[in-house]
Amino acid sequence: MRVGLLAAVGDDVFGAETLRLLREGGVDCSRVEVGPEPTGLSVVLSDGPSRATLTLVGAIDSPAPSWHSPADVPPARHVHVSSFFLQRRRAAALPRLLPLVRAAGATISLDTNLDPSGRYPGLAEVLPFVDLLLPNAQECLASAAALGGSVGADLESAARTLAAAGPTVVVKDGAEGALLVGPDRVLREPGTPVVPVDTTGAGDTFDAAFVAALLEGRGEAEALLRACAAGALSTLHTGGTAGQPTAEELLAASSRSA
Repeated sequence: MRVGLLAAVGDDVFGAETLRLLREGGVDCSRVEVGPEPTGLSVVLSDGPSRATLTLVGAIDSPAPSWHSPADVPPARHVHVSSFFLQRRRAAALPRLLPLVRAAGATISLDTNLDPSGRYPGLAEVLPFVDLLLPNAQECLASAAALGGSVGADLESAARTLAAAGPTVVVKDGAEGALLVGPDRVLREPGTPVVPVDTTGAGDTFDAAFVAALLEGRGEAEALLRACAAGALSTLHTGGTAGQPTAEELLAASSRSA
């Protein structure tokens, strides 16, 4: 996939190094803004499958894009939104921005990540414009409860609550694999169990593989299989990006899983 990033970094060593690594990886960074706030930075405390994250928000919560028409949206087949609850200003603007993205012809996915406040606000206004919602199990249960679903509901029921708002819901469920719930279908992928070294970035790797598979024209079942394989492979190395598989590695792993 050809990938571009719409984000902001600070004028500091972390921003410069992040941009260098992204460009080295072939990412279009022409729309990344360098601003006065420090580059957002997370320190991840990891112990195998368990982790805690300490985050300096900084430039992550930058002002929303000043798009006024579909013509203002950068050319793209698909737009992925991440860290919804760390980008408060951009999140608040999404009910205005996402219809422009759709009118420009792009599909939309959202991975909210965890809400540090535990309240999960603002989703009801955004989900009608989202094609794919990509939470993990904890985020799925909490988000559904915030939308009025039953507290303590099982994972499929929670996903159905979210899907009723508009998107196809794809839930990352760790060692249990993944669950896809749409208006008229439920798919399950058991995944391939691994002994994780570090789960940092596994969810984002899953997202990337799932979206890429759909954009390649693959079906949802194959996309789930590939996403689970990619997420599992990413946990076998330390850090959020060191274990991301190449296309060849992912093909081999998903073929074994099948």
